[in-house]
Amino acid sequence: MSSDIKGVSESLSQVSEIASKARSAQSVDPSQRTSGVESATDAVSFTETASRMRELEGSLRSVPVVDTQRVNEVKQAVADGTYEVSAARIAEKMIKFEGLLDEVGPKKG
Repeated sequence: MSSDIKGVSESLSQVSEIASKARSAQSVDPSQRTSGVESATDAVSFTETASRMRELEGSLRSVPVVDTQRVNEVKQAVADGTYEVSAARIAEKMIKFEGLLDEVGPKKG
């Protein structure tokens, strides 16, 4: 079932055509491209920041979300009864966290 909304199908066709041209331009070996001749395809260039962000994003994918070694150490300490809780350390972390919340936005309530 398809419904044609005025102008949408034409726009989708144009987008599809542009994407197809972009894919075919990417698949061409750089050594086969003609030099000195202006191409009919559009070019996209990324800023240094955007390129760096893509690199960092790729790097983060390889970093595990959870430090399994640390989790296992804590589990073992809890099981052995050697895990120590420092009330002072927890209080310091809570105060620091509250300070960060104040920086982010006003308190509600």
